[in-house]
Amino acid sequence: MYSTYLSDAGHKFKSEVSDYVVENQIPKFGDARLRVKIILRPRSKARHDLDNYFKALLDALQDSGVYNDDSQIDYLEMSRGEVIKGGRIIISIEAIDDSTI
Repeated sequence: MYSTYLSDAGHKFKSEVSDYVVENQIPKFGDARLRVKIILRPRSKARHDLDNYFKALLDALQDSGVYNDDSQIDYLEMSRGEVIKGGRIIISIEAIDDSTI
C-alpha cells in the first residue's frame, strides 16, 4: 500500500490554492486535454528547483477541481521569471483540441 505524508505547509498551500480558485472563479476544465504555462517569479535569487514547485501547484489545482487529473496535461511549459518582492506564480490553463495530439 502506498501512502504519502503532507506537511502542515503543504496542507496550507493546498487550502490557499483552493481559496484562490473559488474567490477568483477560476474555470473548471473537467476532463479536457490541457495546455499549461507556468512562470515562477521567485522572491529571492536563492536556488529553486522548479519541478518541485510545479508538481505541488498542479496537484493543488487538481484537488481544487480545476481539472480532473493532471494526466490531462499534454503541453506543459515551465519557466523562471525575474525576482519579485514576495514571489509570484503566474499560470495559464487552456483546453486544447485533442485531435491535434
